[in-house]
Amino acid sequence: MVRTLYVAMTRAKDRLVLAGKWPPDGSRKSSETARTHMDLLQGRDPEPPPMAVLVKEIEKKEEAIHEDATGARWVFQGLSGSDCPVSIESAAAVQLPSPERVRQDAEALAARVKEAQALMARPFSQAASKTSHEALREVFVEGRDPEDGGLAEGAGGMGIGERLPAEDGRVAMAVGSAIHRVLECFDLQADPESELERQASLLPGYLALRLPQEGVDEALSRARSLLERFAKGALFEKFLRLKDDVIARELPVLLPPPSTDEGPVGFIAGAIDLLYRDPETGELVVADYKTDEVDSSEEVTERARVYASQGAVYIRAVQEALGLSNPPRFELWFLHPGRIEIARTPMTAGR
Repeated sequence: MVRTLYVAMTRAKDRLVLAGKWPPDGSRKSSETARTHMDLLQGRDPEPPPMAVLVKEIEKKEEAIHEDATGARWVFQGLSGSDCPVSIESAAAVQLPSPERVRQDAEALAARVKEAQALMARPFSQAASKTSHEALREVFVEGRDPEDGGLAEGAGGMGIGERLPAEDGRVAMAVGSAIHRVLECFDLQADPESELERQASLLPGYLALRLPQEGVDEALSRARSLLERFAKGALFEKFLRLKDDVIARELPVLLPPPSTDEGPVGFIAGAIDLLYRDPETGELVVADYKTDEVDSSEEVTERARVYASQGAVYIRAVQEALGLSNPPRFELWFLHPGRIEIARTPMTAGR
């Protein structure tokens, strides 16, 4: 409050007027307990004279202005009679706006308020996967009984149209995170069989970071099953062949939001599971691991369509960061069926 009083007092150019109600009991307050600017002024040193004494002195002098020992001038308008010591110029006649102008201004103000509310409702930041997770949730909801429980965001591991209880969703998310950690930390230069055993032994620890102890056993069984399934397929062999072509794994990305009236106002963040250079074409490739339990080609194609928006963010991040003339390829690695789907994002649809 002291600062606001200082700022207000030091902005005056010709005359400073401070108005307020004097404490009736004349008690002084410290700067710590003051609640008004008048409290601060009344509590200054040297202490101003009591108000009753000051009024009597002014009445004797028959003047409405008093200058105290500190040089502060006190003006009592109620004692000034008809001769006001502070001259105030008459305000010029004000031309009131027409009813039509008032209506237009009211409509414009309402529109601005609506725009401001929409802006305030937007998040400051957003995950790169948010749009895809929302689309995935819609896929899960198809054909679902409205009385069923909610869905866990980003949970993989269920077929299209199947129901996803919240508890199973948490397990699926934990399994997905653990498998992502395995592929992030997998030593591609080591013996594959030995490294698989090492990573399998680390799964309980990965899962414990996501689940309470009583939920680890079920998740561990599912994670081991998925890892074994992946290790027996051609996708694992491709993963191993990339040992000299991997550029980054779990690469964090940070992007400004698109120039639209939707989405975040600050930034979009995410992490690219795998960025590598195609050993045959030299093309940069963004790969995203998916642990969804989908088997048929129709399910994989539909799920790839759902994840396209997430891929568009990652493609944009790599292309802008490296100044590429062409966007990189975006692949979805579905680990359960062991197949790769080339996702057609808005940035690659014309290629």
